Amino acid sequence: MTTFYDANLHEALTRLVTEEPAVSRGWFRWLHNHFLGNHGDRFQRLVVGKYAEGDWLVLSDSPESLHKRVADQELLLKVLNRHAYLAGARQLKGTVLAYWDRLDGLAQASFLAAVTERSESKQCLDMVVTHIKHLEFTPESLCQLACNAVKYNRLDVLELLLSGTADLTSHIDRSGDSINGNSWELDGVAMLSHRLIDMILEAALIWSRTEAVVLALKSGADPNIPIWELQRSCNVKHSPLSYVMSLKLMDLVEILLQYGASPSGTTYAGKNLELNEAISKGWDELAERLIANGASLKPPDTKKPCSIARGSEHEVIGPGGPYFFGHFREDLLWAHNVIGKLIPLVPIAEKQTLYWANAQGGQYRTILCGLVCNIDRFKRYEALGLDTRLTAQEFCSIVKCKSSEGLSYLLSKYGDDVRDKVFAAIRERNPEFGAAEV
Repeated sequence: MTTFYDANLHEALTRLVTEEPAVSRGWFRWLHNHFLGNHGDRFQRLVVGKYAEGDWLVLSDSPESLHKRVADQELLLKVLNRHAYLAGARQLKGTVLAYWDRLDGLAQASFLAAVTERSESKQCLDMVVTHIKHLEFTPESLCQLACNAVKYNRLDVLELLLSGTADLTSHIDRSGDSINGNSWELDGVAMLSHRLIDMILEAALIWSRTEAVVLALKSGADPNIPIWELQRSCNVKHSPLSYVMSLKLMDLVEILLQYGASPSGTTYAGKNLELNEAISKGWDELAERLIANGASLKPPDTKKPCSIARGSEHEVIGPGGPYFFGHFREDLLWAHNVIGKLIPLVPIAEKQTLYWANAQGGQYRTILCGLVCNIDRFKRYEALGLDTRLTAQEFCSIVKCKSSEGLSYLLSKYGDDVRDKVFAAIRERNPEFGAAEV
């Protein structure tokens, strides 16, 4: 006689056999969200989404495998073939394996894509190797399996997946449902690459898997895809080259350049971001290589606003008031009104500026700001075409970092008298600045 619990199972299976299958989810749809990539195991909804509800709540292999508690085995088989992805996401491993030989290739691949999402299921990647000839992939299941293989450093699995007959240029809608319902995040995702092979490269870069990066590039990945690094306390746009440079992964820098990464950067991340990364890290030889191959110390040929509007991304609101390029408005007004009468100051819009993110909202800066404290390096880049005209923002940065020697050098073209007047004006606000030099 059927128990009430068995009746509930039968009713749930009867409804599920006609229900639309769930859309594949998991880390491969959230490559940009690096926090979730590293800690996705804590977020059940990341894997199963809204389908961890309703009828699926009564389908479980605990305390006893589901297939041992269902009278209508053919009905269960139909559900598993139709909803293999959720069977993997809901960890119905024992039941699925009991029916494995009766599942079609699409269902097998979808199940493995979901079940390998979690660290405790890494061993299921071995099943890809064992059953590769029988698996039939959708672009989503292939992408999810490949990204999971990258995450768990299974190059053997990745090689098998990329060496098959699948179209690696297939388009995947990677937006899905927003985890937090943030429309701005979905807008950001829309700007990223949706090609299957590019998403695999993105995963390889995020996990710094050198061999996987090479394999993806050899398989046709674009070395200039957008990389969005979204963390709990930062939000940065990168190219692949600037991303690995930010992590100081020099082997990947060379590999990306070899496979066609743009030395002059990308529009998405900001032109010449790579050059600025090299300069900021003191990699002068690499910086000169980038310049020789198209990077520039001059601003890109794009229009910039003549002024920086209040509330723009150039402004950061801090406890002491609004910040522009790391300076309070009062300091910038002083530079404009006092120093600007002694030497010509150019608008910041005429300089190449790049954004550095941090937990306080980030700030913009120029190349000159990072070099003026080292006269030898400054002269080196001046000879390569660095714009040495000063802006109010740069002037305040030089004063802030107490680089009196660098400022003295910059002011030398105006003569000693002008230099002395500028230093005197600074010392009215900061008596110790340059005291030893004059």
